[in-house]
Amino acid sequence: MFINFKLLFSELLFMITNSTSSYDTSPYSGRTRKIASIAIFAAVAAVIRIQSKALSFPFPLLPALKFELWEIPIVVGLLLYGPTVGFSSGSIILILGLIIGSNPTGQIYNFIAFSSMMLGIVITNRLYSRNMKFNIKISTIISTFGGILVRVLIQVPVMLILLPLPPPLGFNIPLWNNSELMFTWITGLIIFNAIVAAYTIPISYGIERSLIKRLIHITWIRLPTKHSKK
Repeated sequence: MFINFKLLFSELLFMITNSTSSYDTSPYSGRTRKIASIAIFAAVAAVIRIQSKALSFPFPLLPALKFELWEIPIVVGLLLYGPTVGFSSGSIILILGLIIGSNPTGQIYNFIAFSSMMLGIVITNRLYSRNMKFNIKISTIISTFGGILVRVLIQVPVMLILLPLPPPLGFNIPLWNNSELMFTWITGLIIFNAIVAAYTIPISYGIERSLIKRLIHITWIRLPTKHSKK
């Protein structure tokens, strides 16, 4: 099924333009705006994920893992409107995946992966004082580093614990009885998750930068820490 992604993202920009026409000092002003933002970013991510066969390719070291693009809209929602929108959109994707997906275990693995990556973004930006003049390059670098670090530190141990278990929690992969297989999976998981975060976060920042230039005057990632806590 062909999807007109240009039209889809045009609708996204239209929604953002309307929802931010009366922006004040916080991206959290207005429950309706927040709900609409969660819905639209989850919808964009879901459509991209449905097209996963055309918009993904396997990781050579572990072909069961695939590089995909659907996490980008979720991270964009986080950068624009904050953790509530980002994590809520991700939760909707998890629920949809469990309902219509053919691999519920993989859906949970994916949720843990991108949630831990977003947690890394949030943590590093809390540590990075945004009370100073905002620097997009510094924010992108620390967010990417934080996203990679937290995603790897959480996702890799979780996968190593769950994969050897029987379904529905795991796939009966005998990692603990085969040192060579264990090494392959540890190496592959570290590289794979690092690469996913390394392209997802900078691309998301690039989209945020494009929107800040043309449509949105204030985004969560650019707010001083003291305001983002409201």
